[in-house]
Amino acid sequence: MSNDFLVPLLVAVVSGIVSFLTGLLLARHRAHVDAQQQYQLEARQRLYRAVGPLRFQLVIACRELASRAEALHKDRYDTAMGGYFGQNTLYRLLRPLAIAELIERQTNYVDFSVDPAALVLLRFQKASYVALTGGGSVFEGLPLDWTREAQHVFKGRLQHAATLLVVDENTPRCARFDEFPSILRRAKQDDPGGGMARLSSLVDNTSPRRDPVFWCRLVAYGYVANWLLQAEGRAAAYTPVPYPVTDMVRAAKHPQLDAVAEDMPGRLESMVASP
Repeated sequence: MSNDFLVPLLVAVVSGIVSFLTGLLLARHRAHVDAQQQYQLEARQRLYRAVGPLRFQLVIACRELASRAEALHKDRYDTAMGGYFGQNTLYRLLRPLAIAELIERQTNYVDFSVDPAALVLLRFQKASYVALTGGGSVFEGLPLDWTREAQHVFKGRLQHAATLLVVDENTPRCARFDEFPSILRRAKQDDPGGGMARLSSLVDNTSPRRDPVFWCRLVAYGYVANWLLQAEGRAAAYTPVPYPVTDMVRAAKHPQLDAVAEDMPGRLESMVASP
């Protein structure tokens, strides 16, 4: 058999083998891509069904929280826990944390790859607890007392207080405000030293001047809520509320808070921006 015949034959055979293997690899790659896309589609659908309504509820809760914190720095309100306004303020503080807890229960690790917005919700949750229970650079220069819960509630107790608002029905939900007074009353009776009772005592008759450090924590928490509105609220036509952080901190009329008032917006921005 001459080389003139063998060479084209070998080329044709090799070309056929290469074409077959290439087609096989492309088919496998395409099947993998299709499977990955189908998985991501199903994951997004599951995530939106489970978390979508909760995200909208969180937006509303954050707007109500930020609005309440902003209002407290302008006027003197009766925040006695025996009245409506005090209980409503406590409810507004706990509701975003309860909804964040419900979102966390519905979120898997893989959700962060299919929906980066899930990271925003985790950042909100983390920053909220830093604001209400933490220290660090945000509160540097303030007269913090870590020996007792006179300016904050310990994180574990605060988390427990937030979970008391979770109503475990077929689809767990956050309690409505009309359900809250009985939740509050029962929590105080069953656990007088628990997070709900302790946070209630901090909110009871609170004001910027009476509780400067706790007030600064409320300002920080409201800032975090307003940040969530900025990130998530526009799709639902909810915009951040006017939130003059420096003026709000100065409302305490406290020399150490006055000293950090100008720096506080930058400190809070760094807090929510941290991964």
